[in-house]
Amino acid sequence: MQVILTHEHTDFDALASLLAASLIYPDALPVLPRRLNRNVSSFLALYHNQFPFITYKDLPRGTIERAILVDTRAVNFVKGMENATPQTIIDHHANDEPLPPHYQLWHEPTGANATLLIERLREMDAALSPLHATLLALGIHEDTGSLTYSATTHRDASALAWVMRPEHNLNLDVVNQFLTHPLNEAQRTLLETLINKSRFVEIAGHTIVLTCADAIGFTDELSALATRLRDFYEADALFLVVNLGDIVQVVARSVTALPLDVRPPPPCGPAASLRVAGGRGVLLLLRADARRAGRGGLHGGRRRLRPVPRRRHVAAGLARGGAGRRRRRVGRAPRRRQCAADAVRRRRGPRRPGADRHVAAATGR
Repeated sequence: MQVILTHEHTDFDALASLLAASLIYPDALPVLPRRLNRNVSSFLALYHNQFPFITYKDLPRGTIERAILVDTRAVNFVKGMENATPQTIIDHHANDEPLPPHYQLWHEPTGANATLLIERLREMDAALSPLHATLLALGIHEDTGSLTYSATTHRDASALAWVMRPEHNLNLDVVNQFLTHPLNEAQRTLLETLINKSRFVEIAGHTIVLTCADAIGFTDELSALATRLRDFYEADALFLVVNLGDIVQVVARSVTALPLDVRPPPPCGPAASLRVAGGRGVLLLLRADARRAGRGGLHGGRRRLRPVPRRRHVAAGLARGGAGRRRRRVGRAPRRRQCAADAVRRRRGPRRPGADRHVAAATGR
C-alpha cells in the first residue's frame, strides 16, 4: 500500500499537490492531515465527495510500502509506516539538509509546489474535471499571490494557463470566493496583537519584521495573518511566532528576491532552521507534549524537568543552580536529631524498658 501525505495546517497549494499526486500515482491513497486551514476546510466541506481524499481514520490497515510527501519534507506518520519506509519527496522549498538513503527527492524552484505536478499531468495529457482544475488553480494562486510574488516563475504561469484551458471548464467564481476568505473574530484579535508587538530589525540593508504572541487554544491558520502583516508593513521579510500551547508555530514570509537564511543557534540544531526566499514561507512546528517534556523538553534529553518553584524560593534556588529546590527558612534550623528520634519511636511503638538507650544512640544525646 502507498500513501500520499502533506503537512499539517494544509493550504491550497498542499491540497492541490495532494490531488495532483493522486492523479499521477493512482495506486496511492491521498491522506488528509488532521489540521487544515480554515478556507481549505470550508472548501472541502462543500466539495469533499468530488475528490479521492481520505482521512487518517479511513486509512485501511496494512503495511505502507512507500510514502509520497508533497509540499513538505517532514513526514506525518500514519499507521503502517515505519522509520525505514521508503519516501518520495516532491517539494519546491529549498533545503540543503541531507536526506536518509531511503528518501528520493524531486525538487525544482517554482513559486507553487502544485506547478511541479501540473507539468507532469500536462505531459500525461491527463483529463481534469472542472472541480479538479479549480483546486489546482487555487493552489497556484494562493502560493504565488496570483502570480505576483517575486518567487513566481514562468513555469507557474504556464501551468496555470494549462489548467485554465477551455476544456477544463475552471470555475473562477469559486477561486475568487476562497482566495478572499475573510478573517474571523479570533484572527482579527490576534492580528491586532501581532501588530502591536511588531519589532523592526535592519540586517544588511533589509528590513525584517519580528512579531510574537501567545494564543493558547487558537485553532485557525496563521498563514493568512502572516500574508496580511507582510502586505501591511511592506518589509523585506516577516517572522511571526505564536505560542499555541503545545505547539510554537513560526511562519516566515518575504517579498525580496534575495534569499534570507535564518538559523537558530544550538541546541535547536539544523532541523529548526528557517529559510525564506522570494515570498515562500517555511512552517516550523515544535511539539512539546507531556511525554516528550518528561524526557527533557524539546531537545529530548533524559533529565526530567524540575517543578516550577514557589515565588519565595526562586532567589535561593537560582543562587544554588537549582530553581526547584526549597529555600531554607531563616531562624529555623533543621531538627535532624529530633526527627531521627521520632522515626525510632514510630518504628518501635510504645516505650519499653531500655528504650531510652536506643533513643540516645539515635540522637547522639
